Amino acid sequence: MAGTGFVACRSPSHPIARSLIEASGIPIAAPSANKFGHVSPTRADHVMDDLGNEDVWIIDPDLDSDVKVGEKDGIVCDVGVESTVAKVEMESETTGIIAILRHGAVSSQDIHDCLKNANLTSTFEVKEKMQSTGENVSHVAPGQTIRHYSPNVQSFMVSNERCSKEGIVWSQEEIEVLKTAVIIDFSGKLSSLKEYSLAYRDLCVDDDSKTAAANVFGFLRWSETITGAERVFFPEIIVEESNLVKDALVLAVKDRLTRAASGVIVDSLS
Repeated sequence: MAGTGFVACRSPSHPIARSLIEASGIPIAAPSANKFGHVSPTRADHVMDDLGNEDVWIIDPDLDSDVKVGEKDGIVCDVGVESTVAKVEMESETTGIIAILRHGAVSSQDIHDCLKNANLTSTFEVKEKMQSTGENVSHVAPGQTIRHYSPNVQSFMVSNERCSKEGIVWSQEEIEVLKTAVIIDFSGKLSSLKEYSLAYRDLCVDDDSKTAAANVFGFLRWSETITGAERVFFPEIIVEESNLVKDALVLAVKDRLTRAASGVIVDSLS
């Protein structure tokens, strides 16, 4: 990463990317296919929305050459969120730390299991080192600024305390605000707002983090397309301690929504 003294390596699974690397015979340095700070793309038309005026080629075998990008879904990313980023830090010649800097599909438990299989658990300890910083700071990993993955509509998280109250009553002032608000829900936590909102979608049901991760960036981009939308609300996601090391995707979704809202949690919608 620029200005940090570190380099990150990633091995993609897509056959086209792997073929390109093999044909080049050298490592390839390439930027992400989206504008900095904006919602990450999960489909070809998302890339076109961000970079359509730039000199780019988009490779998507599911799109016919005669079909305008955006008129057909094309390929959707398998996971939906970016990869886990882990940094190896040696504390001595024989011991070190594997620090998780960004949550993705690979959990800390997965990394621990790999270390166990390689008989390296006595050598490396797995720790989480998530950061939230300003945009003017050099970052060791991408996605560490407090404002990131943000739609072009002001976004907020509704506090868990407000989401979880039974028989919650929304004030008339809040209902007026909701007339120009989009709700991106997580497992029905804000379902009581559906009838009042301008538009509503739920990332998943029954806390299904895999489905939520597959939907999160698509739904954030969808919120930008709603005519008249002035705000986007989504619920604060509380992760049970028992899931902290096992369910990497719920942590990834929580992280993306937190940064999309610039870390802002509200108790009132007005």
